Amino acid sequence: MIDFNRSNDRHRFQVALGHSQVTVEGRDRTEAILNARQSLSAQMPRLYDLIRSAKDESFQVQRLS
Repeated sequence: MIDFNRSNDRHRFQVALGHSQVTVEGRDRTEAILNARQSLSAQMPRLYDLIRSAKDESFQVQRLS
Protein backbone atom coordinates (compact mmCIF):
# COMPACT_ATOMS: atom_id res chain seq x y z
CA MET A 1 0.00 0.00 0.00
CA ILE A 2 1.28 3.44 -0.89
CA ASP A 3 1.34 5.94 1.95
CA PHE A 4 0.71 9.47 0.72
CA ASN A 5 1.05 10.94 4.20
CA ARG A 6 3.67 13.65 3.76
CA SER A 7 3.94 14.43 7.49
CA ASN A 8 6.97 12.10 7.74
CA ASP A 9 8.98 14.14 5.22
CA ARG A 10 12.04 15.69 6.77
CA HIS A 11 13.18 19.19 5.95
CA ARG A 12 16.27 21.23 6.70
CA PHE A 13 15.97 24.17 9.08
CA GLN A 14 18.34 26.89 10.15
CA VAL A 15 17.75 27.51 13.85
CA ALA A 16 19.27 30.41 15.77
CA LEU A 17 19.40 31.11 19.48
CA GLY A 18 21.01 34.46 20.12
CA HIS A 19 24.19 34.64 18.04
CA SER A 20 24.53 30.86 17.67
CA GLN A 21 22.92 28.97 14.84
CA VAL A 22 22.81 25.42 13.55
CA THR A 23 21.32 23.62 10.58
CA VAL A 24 19.20 20.63 11.54
CA GLU A 25 16.64 18.29 10.02
CA GLY A 26 13.10 17.83 11.21
CA ARG A 27 9.50 17.34 10.19
CA ASP A 28 8.32 20.66 11.61
CA ARG A 29 9.34 23.68 13.67
CA THR A 30 8.95 21.84 16.97
CA GLU A 31 11.21 18.97 15.94
CA ALA A 32 13.74 21.41 14.48
CA ILE A 33 13.95 23.23 17.83
CA LEU A 34 14.35 19.93 19.69
CA ASN A 35 17.20 18.88 17.37
CA ALA A 36 18.78 22.34 17.62
CA ARG A 37 18.73 22.14 21.43
CA GLN A 38 20.59 18.82 21.24
CA SER A 39 23.11 20.13 18.73
CA LEU A 40 23.77 23.41 20.54
CA SER A 41 24.08 21.64 23.89
CA ALA A 42 26.67 19.27 22.42
CA GLN A 43 28.63 22.19 20.91
CA MET A 44 28.47 24.36 24.04
CA PRO A 45 28.17 22.09 27.09
CA ARG A 46 28.71 24.95 29.55
CA LEU A 47 25.50 26.57 28.29
CA TYR A 48 23.48 23.35 28.55
CA ASP A 49 21.12 24.68 31.25
CA LEU A 50 20.49 27.93 29.38
CA ILE A 51 19.82 26.16 26.07
CA ARG A 52 17.49 23.59 27.65
CA SER A 53 15.51 26.20 29.60
CA ALA A 54 15.10 28.68 26.71
CA LYS A 55 11.50 29.10 25.57
CA ASP A 56 10.62 27.91 22.08
CA GLU A 57 9.80 31.53 21.17
CA SER A 58 13.48 32.41 21.74
CA PHE A 59 14.50 30.31 18.73
CA GLN A 60 14.44 31.78 15.24
CA VAL A 61 13.58 29.02 12.78
CA GLN A 62 13.89 29.27 9.01
CA ARG A 63 13.01 26.39 6.70
CA LEU A 64 15.71 25.83 4.07
CA SER A 65 14.20 22.95 2.10
